Amino acid sequence: MPSRYFYTGPSHWAGKQSGDQIAESKDEAVSNIDALHNSGIPFFTKDRIRYIHEQLKKTLKKGDKVAVQGVNGVTIYFDVVTGDIHKDHENEDMELVM
Repeated sequence: MPSRYFYTGPSHWAGKQSGDQIAESKDEAVSNIDALHNSGIPFFTKDRIRYIHEQLKKTLKKGDKVAVQGVNGVTIYFDVVTGDIHKDHENEDMELVM
């Protein structure tokens, strides 16, 4: 079953370490993530999860940004897309409201 989650932007979070170039392809991003996983670096620390949680507790509106620190130490900013409508990848007759 294909994932229902998707990310269509550049793979900023998939560099090997801080300062790396953005992954050029999905395969390169997956390879970098596999290498990080195999190195034993924790992907989800309590501090990183807590930081995201504190941001999400605030009243957010479309256009706001949420900062997430990647496993490579680089902070990425995700746009809040509340209210955006996307076609479902598995069922084109269905729309997903963010």
